[in-house]
Amino acid sequence: KGAYTDSKKFVILGQFLIEHGIKISKDKNRTLKDPGLLDWVEVPRVKKPRAIDVVYYTPADVKAMLAAANTVDEKSIYNSNDLQELMLTLLWTGMRDEEVQHLEWADINWKNGDGKGKITVQDKPKFDWRVKDHEKRIITMPDKLRVRLLARQRRLKATSGLVFPSSVGAPNQNFADHVTGLQQRAVKAGYTFSRPEARAHVLH
Repeated sequence: KGAYTDSKKFVILGQFLIEHGIKISKDKNRTLKDPGLLDWVEVPRVKKPRAIDVVYYTPADVKAMLAAANTVDEKSIYNSNDLQELMLTLLWTGMRDEEVQHLEWADINWKNGDGKGKITVQDKPKFDWRVKDHEKRIITMPDKLRVRLLARQRRLKATSGLVFPSSVGAPNQNFADHVTGLQQRAVKAGYTFSRPEARAHVLH
């Protein structure tokens, strides 16, 4: 992952230079005439993950974490309903965590022409946030998620703003901590995750 990050930085740097009229040679071989911008350094070769390498929660894992949400103190910033609705939104839409962080009620079309609820994933200039690769798209909501989010909207008496805000009404950047907390509560309640590595992966 570190090598991917380093590579991305060079891609961004190259784009910056091109925009200012400086084009870098595509030749990957070193030459004495063109030493390059930096000293030559071998970077780690990255093995791309295969489908079988992906770490995921089993249905039993998810049920244990949803059940663990019921043990959360109602005085917490995110109570049991908040945590369950957050988990189900992530699971039933496949949205990235930052996309859910910036999801607003105005992005939800409760009933489209085909009778299905839709979520628009789009840039949010007011939060200085953009969708990865500017990938604006429409996601169809499962009916069971629409029911949960409608109940959430009524409970919060919300007509605008973020669907899952922080305590001060800003995008909540602690989703990974919330999920980790549910893992820990599930273990404390006696549940054993099917694979230990499921508790160590990053929320995406």
